[in-house]
Amino acid sequence: MTLVVPKYGTLPLLSSPQPLHLYMAALVSLLLVATWRWMRTPTLGALLWTGVGACSIWLIGTYVTGTFEWWGLILFVGLVAIAVYMARPSQKTVQYGIALLVLLAIINASLPDETPRLEAGSSQTGLNIGQVPPNFELKRTDGTTFNLSELRSERIVVNFWASWCPPCRAEMPDMAKFAREQDDVSIVAVNTTTSERDVADAESFVAPYEDAFEVVYDENGIVGEAYRIQAMPTTYVLDENGVIVAKQFGAIDHAWLKAQTN
Repeated sequence: MTLVVPKYGTLPLLSSPQPLHLYMAALVSLLLVATWRWMRTPTLGALLWTGVGACSIWLIGTYVTGTFEWWGLILFVGLVAIAVYMARPSQKTVQYGIALLVLLAIINASLPDETPRLEAGSSQTGLNIGQVPPNFELKRTDGTTFNLSELRSERIVVNFWASWCPPCRAEMPDMAKFAREQDDVSIVAVNTTTSERDVADAESFVAPYEDAFEVVYDENGIVGEAYRIQAMPTTYVLDENGVIVAKQFGAIDHAWLKAQTN
């Protein structure tokens, strides 16, 4: 699943959004190699450290995708404490762990920034606060055309989403509730259609909310590329002049929308 629908996110020790599927696949591969070596002479300590590794990978995934829960961190800390108590790590294990952290730091330093920040006044169209994002024209579910410029002189919330994205699905009810309460703020929900397995999945999911806000489909990925969308959901708030005044990578809620549009 993660190879078919790649996602991007800011990962531990990485300063810029990177492909989540590749990062997680590397971590799982490392865990499998370590487990294979441990299982040649299985011990309780080996099983505990395998559990710690699996839990850490799961925690990273929840953090990046915006589904992190504090009970997961408590579980992880508990597993580490039990593993350290039951099977004290050898000096070599500690050295390997430190070496891995150093290696990740070196990789981080060599990776290009996928979302370069633009200086104020730049001639380019950027996606940082204070910049003016590009206009776009996309189709609605019924085939009619929507143009973002139609909403100029209004405050606008532009949200990029996909039906397979759990945080996107979680934020939709709050977006709809907020939109139905507001007369002076327009929400435009842009489906990243190129990432959908079947556009019908997106259409059926968003159908209950189409009365609350505009739903459009980025069928060719042109708008997502222009807006440099690398993690979903991504949300931008534009003022009456079309200038970005707030942005959020990850799920939003009713309180966030209210705070950023007041």
